[in-house]
Amino acid sequence: MTAVVDVLAVVLGFVALWSVLCRINHMQRGVTDPVVFWQHFALGLGVAGLLVLPPPWGRLALVAGLMAFLLAGSYRWRNGPPEGIKQ
Repeated sequence: MTAVVDVLAVVLGFVALWSVLCRINHMQRGVTDPVVFWQHFALGLGVAGLLVLPPPWGRLALVAGLMAFLLAGSYRWRNGPPEGIKQ
């Protein structure tokens, strides 16, 4: 069972990394807020760390990347949902 979970975690990690890289690829200089780019860059680094580092450090990398993603964008949420989130 553990081997199945490990394989699933690696597959989902690659899917998550691919998704983040695709999002970064579609961002345009001068159009995309630089903070949004850095958020995704940090998240991608965290996911990559999960895939290449040993278990305790890989999990730490993922959580650190997620926290960087959330903290970098926190200013956009200080007065409620940012533009484009709420109709």
